[in-house]
Amino acid sequence: MTAMPSNLSSLKFKITAAILVALILLSALNEFLRTSLLGLGATLINLSAAFVFFLITFWYVRRQTQPLEKLTETVGKITAGDLTARADQNLQNEVGALAEAFNNMADQLTKKLALLEKDNLIKKEFISIMAHNLQTPLTIIRGYTDQLLKEKGDLPPEKTHTLEIIDSTIKNLVEMNGRLLTTIELQGEAIKLNKTRQDLGPLASTIVKEFKKRAQEKQIALELKVAREPLTTEFDEEWLKIVFENLLDNALKYTPEKGKITVRVQKTPEGSIFGEVEDTGIGIPKKEQENVLLPFRRSKDVLQVDFEGVGVGLYIVKTVIEKHNGQLELKSEEGKGTKIRFVLPKPEG
Repeated sequence: MTAMPSNLSSLKFKITAAILVALILLSALNEFLRTSLLGLGATLINLSAAFVFFLITFWYVRRQTQPLEKLTETVGKITAGDLTARADQNLQNEVGALAEAFNNMADQLTKKLALLEKDNLIKKEFISIMAHNLQTPLTIIRGYTDQLLKEKGDLPPEKTHTLEIIDSTIKNLVEMNGRLLTTIELQGEAIKLNKTRQDLGPLASTIVKEFKKRAQEKQIALELKVAREPLTTEFDEEWLKIVFENLLDNALKYTPEKGKITVRVQKTPEGSIFGEVEDTGIGIPKKEQENVLLPFRRSKDVLQVDFEGVGVGLYIVKTVIEKHNGQLELKSEEGKGTKIRFVLPKPEG
């Protein structure tokens, strides 16, 4: 590995020297032709000699640079994701040593990536097992608390309040566990979308109605703006429902009282259908906007408002839209609010 810089410097020196020699000889030849008093025949001979000289120089420089081009091609393949690509170690002189060092580096990188993938798989399996095992007891506890609240009768106010806290906590746990299960499902390769051609507007309208009560409790104005024209496209209704629910849930969590949330379902100038949720909430710092789309990542500002989430809501939205071959756009300004838009491709035919 340590020989790589000196070998490369030696190769560069040879190429540079060849080019300098060519320039010096070219200058000398040009001066000779300019001052020569010989006839046209001698001039033609000198021009022929110059042409031959240039062919030899070109061949030499090409011979030195061609191995580097092959090595560069291999680097490009690995950069594009082909980790099996390797350089030809039978290349000449210093480039051969450089290729060998590069292959050793690529082998080490492949081994480390394999270990990381194995570690990541173990973590995914652990989360999957825990989430599935938690689902049943959480559902049972929630059922009991619901029943106790219905039959509270003559319970003292403090005990009723305690039951309400337990019920609220269990609902949050069930919701978080459900999102974990959704994340695990989306990360699997076997998921298939049941896409049908339909209008996106009615689905958005239904979801907004479901969130109206929560918005009113926080004195938040929840507004729906749907284009009057048909907004027909192809999508999986269940998964798009999850998208709207996650976007609205986040908007309600991080928008303060007397704020505003606007849901839009309209067409782009190109004819694609888009859904959009805009709020006047706390916003996301610019440096954290890419990270919040990754699983289990949350903005620092968000942690000051809500400790109960697991940081998978926007990841779920992003993954579902990508599986629809759509695009997700996030615009946010800290202290002013966030606007998230998903664009679905135009239906074929």
